Amino acid sequence: MSDKCLSCGACTYLCPTCYCFNITDENDGGDGMRGRRLRSWDNCMSSLFTREASGHNPRMGKALRLRNRVGHKFSYYPRLHEGVVSCNGCGRCITGCPVSVDIREMVVRATEPDAKETPNA
Repeated sequence: MSDKCLSCGACTYLCPTCYCFNITDENDGGDGMRGRRLRSWDNCMSSLFTREASGHNPRMGKALRLRNRVGHKFSYYPRLHEGVVSCNGCGRCITGCPVSVDIREMVVRATEPDAKETPNA
C-alpha cells in the first residue's frame, strides 16, 4: 500500500481527528529581544515530520510513516484512551487521496490472521 502512497499529506489535512502541529520561533525585531511563537499544522506523512535536531529521522521511509499513521489511529491512541479509536469513519482521507489509498483496507490487512499461522490453511 505504501508504494502507491504519494506521502502528500492530503489524508491528514482532511482528517477531522488529526491534530499534529509544529511550533516555530521567529525573531520579530532587529535586537533579538522580541519574537513570536507560531503553531502551524503539520502532518505525519511528511518526510520531515519526525526529523530530530541531530538530523536523524526515525521514519524516513514512506512505509514507516504510513504504518505510524494507521497505528496511531487504531492501536496507540486506543491504548491510551480506553479503546476509543482515532477515526470517525467519515472517509475524507479516502476520497481526498489522489491515488485512492484506503485506510480501511490497511486495517483489514493488518488484522487478518496470516495464512501461515492458520491451521489447515
